[in-house]
Amino acid sequence: MVRLNYFLIQILVPQFPDTGFIPGYGQNRTSGHFTRIDMPWQFHYESGIFQALRDASHDKIRSSASVIRGQTVSLKGSFLEITAHNKVRQLRVGKQFKKPIYRVEFRLIKKALNEVYKFADGRGYTKVDLDWCRRTMRLIASELQCDIQPLGNGTLADYVAWAESNAPTIKPLLNYVRMRKSTPQTERKFSRQVAARLRHQQAPVPFASFFPEQ
Repeated sequence: MVRLNYFLIQILVPQFPDTGFIPGYGQNRTSGHFTRIDMPWQFHYESGIFQALRDASHDKIRSSASVIRGQTVSLKGSFLEITAHNKVRQLRVGKQFKKPIYRVEFRLIKKALNEVYKFADGRGYTKVDLDWCRRTMRLIASELQCDIQPLGNGTLADYVAWAESNAPTIKPLLNYVRMRKSTPQTERKFSRQVAARLRHQQAPVPFASFFPEQ
């Protein structure tokens, strides 16, 4: 972490802040500020982030999430964009990584930096540091309507219980036992398994909790 902070300081903090962002020019001659900042964070496939973002929404983004070739999900607004894509596929390193690693990126443009997410001391507009990045990522994540459902045990009863919670109108349990043509004994046993998982189903995890607080 010490090494990471060192490199971030070299990139984000001007060497001569009293003379502006461009060496040799005074502050009055150079109105230094950021017009676009991209902030990424990585997630394992098992986190469920990619799947949840496909149905997510954000109050500052009017359009719905779009999925591109099943590998990228994007919420694109006029000054804020949120995307997630399979970094393993992009880098073509599938031999080293058997499962996807999703890269989530927050892209802040113009108004997002000079107004919406600018700190009182100017951070996010005239200067940037790691603390601002972390706090802003967590803030944007908290604004997303995007809760992550914790993983179950990977059984069919887990999935049917999840479907019963998220799409009760299509009656997943009833349709499943009918399609399978289960015996009454098998139907009762499976129904009890689904009911048990529904009783002990964990609450969804807020997206923001995946980001460090500081």
